[in-house]
Amino acid sequence: MTKFLEKYSSKIIPYSLGLILFFFIFSFIAPFLFVLPSKFNLLDFSDSSSVGDTISGLMNPFIGISAAILTFLAFYIQKQANDEIKIQFKDQSDKEYDDFIYHKLSNKLNLINMELNNFYFSISGYKKGNSKRNYQGIVAILEVLKIYLNEVDDFPANNIDKNELDYKLMEIKSIFIFYDTTLDKVNSSLFSHKPQINQYGVELRKDLIDNMIFTYNSKLKFIIENYKDREELTFLHDVFHTINKKVNKIAQKER
Repeated sequence: MTKFLEKYSSKIIPYSLGLILFFFIFSFIAPFLFVLPSKFNLLDFSDSSSVGDTISGLMNPFIGISAAILTFLAFYIQKQANDEIKIQFKDQSDKEYDDFIYHKLSNKLNLINMELNNFYFSISGYKKGNSKRNYQGIVAILEVLKIYLNEVDDFPANNIDKNELDYKLMEIKSIFIFYDTTLDKVNSSLFSHKPQINQYGVELRKDLIDNMIFTYNSKLKFIIENYKDREELTFLHDVFHTINKKVNKIAQKER
């Protein structure tokens, strides 16, 4: 029954109104038609003594039919209104869910950018210029990697505080691992579980992907592409290669 109503929903209301109007008008015409002299004795009501009963008896069925159709139409319109409210409520719930997922993942990306921008490294022992130097952001990460690889000419290897350097290296690794896991969550996110029809969710996901790729290109790409093949950085090797492959694959897919 429900499928039938959905299939012919656009025709039910106008047809019903047409029938109501027809039977209502016909109920007033019917008494005059049926009490006219008839050629057939069985259908001849012109000699009826009970004119009132005849008229009411002729009008009531058509008025009753009109009332029945009107009652059905009232219930049908109410059902349509209820269905519309359900759809609006579902759409609103889906939008709220999508916004929740979007802000949750956006906060993770903002945290990654904040950690990259605020990464701080200060160390003493340089031969040239100031013995103690302070670095922040991507420059600090690069300096830590260079010192670990002994690529800084004016910083002798015996001046390294190994514990401090190891701590900074683990901090760098944790940032890149966090980026990798967040990238997976963004790439696999299915807003409202309806990616094929949920345009709002599709746009939110695309925005997150664009932001993740921007962070990679603007902050991580130089580090990864220059150090992903360094055998000395075994503790960073896997995560560097994994991020590089994932970002390139996603970027090609989103084109």
